Amino acid sequence: MSFLRRALVALKRVPDYNSIVRVHKDVGSLDLSQVAWALNPFCDIALEEALRLKESKVFSGVTIVTVGDADAVQVLRTGLSKGSVDEAVHVLAEEPLRQLQVAKILSHVAQMKACDVVFLGKQSVDDDCSQTGQMLAGLMQCAQATQAKQVDYCNDRNTLII
Repeated sequence: MSFLRRALVALKRVPDYNSIVRVHKDVGSLDLSQVAWALNPFCDIALEEALRLKESKVFSGVTIVTVGDADAVQVLRTGLSKGSVDEAVHVLAEEPLRQLQVAKILSHVAQMKACDVVFLGKQSVDDDCSQTGQMLAGLMQCAQATQAKQVDYCNDRNTLII
């Protein structure tokens, strides 16, 4: 029997890779008004892996979370449509946040929801920073694995094998 109870999966809303992003000529910033948005594909992979482990009875539940404006709720709907997700959390942030701010929020949500494992995509396709997971592990003072291809469970040692 597994001692791992819950998994938290962070989902990020990013511009769809088929969208054309334009630059405001007058101010030099990005014009995102005509951009289609989607779930970050690497977050989708993380969610699929967490749900696979839940189906294998490694986790008793999977919670998904996103941090963003009101429109970010769409990625939660996408995550919920996969089935087997027990809970969805939307942390409303009207302004874009830096990676450390997001990591602090995810740490708080993981503690509030009593999650034993947090899954994040290896990077987001909008900024390619790949920093939030490492910062989150530091804040939670726990081990981390990046670039994982597959996650398995070892019942004898009650550990995840990456």
